[in-house]
Amino acid sequence: MDFVAKTGHVLLSALVWTFAGTVFGGLFAGAFSALDLYAGGDWLPPVLAVALAGTITASFFGSMQVSMMGGMAGVLSGIGFIMFATDTANPLPAVLIALAAAVLVSLVMPIGAIARSRPLGQAASGLAAGLAAGAGLALLSGTYPLPISSWLTSAVAVALMGVLYVVFSHLILGRCSARMSSRIGAPLVAAIIATTVALTIWLMLNTTPGLHPDRLSEDFSVVVAWVPQGALGGALGGAMGGAFMELLGIKLGEYQV
Repeated sequence: MDFVAKTGHVLLSALVWTFAGTVFGGLFAGAFSALDLYAGGDWLPPVLAVALAGTITASFFGSMQVSMMGGMAGVLSGIGFIMFATDTANPLPAVLIALAAAVLVSLVMPIGAIARSRPLGQAASGLAAGLAAGAGLALLSGTYPLPISSWLTSAVAVALMGVLYVVFSHLILGRCSARMSSRIGAPLVAAIIATTVALTIWLMLNTTPGLHPDRLSEDFSVVVAWVPQGALGGALGGAMGGAFMELLGIKLGEYQV
């Protein structure tokens, strides 16, 4: 492969992982800060935050057709809840509506499209890689404390998650049958994406100054404030990780992200 073609592949891999890292980093920072505020502990917040962000990111980018349908269900559910609900302080109704809409949408999707993307395998790969990466991040932060709000924390989490996702996707994706993916994977992934989108819309509404000042939660505002740093770190970590994997011979087409 000549220099120009190799450079193009490296840049493409870096670009794809930049997008994935940005989504992962934002989700990770929000989940990490929320868990640190409410759950506490030294190891539980990073493990759960990386697992949650990894599952959502792998589901979204690995099963794009299913995820887009779930995302539309989440947008419609979240906006509809805001428009018609008399009390928007409780997000549970929005979550339940998004779940129901996602399941209904997944039932009408073509089975062929679902089988090709293997959504159950994508979610399982993201979860397994996230748990392993979260454990590694917890061990690392025990030796070298990493602040939650630092972009470096998200960059390290993305790097660990990316490498482990490639490993686990090779082990898991081939073991997910088409029938299992269509009956279990599609509703599961659609529900994951729909509830994430609906909760994001609800969170933006309840943390925007001036819209609901009486319900403005200081804790939620802190969580949202950490998201940009996480997204920045995720983008940087994803770009560098994607480029290095391509340079090491791990081709973008050999795994699904």
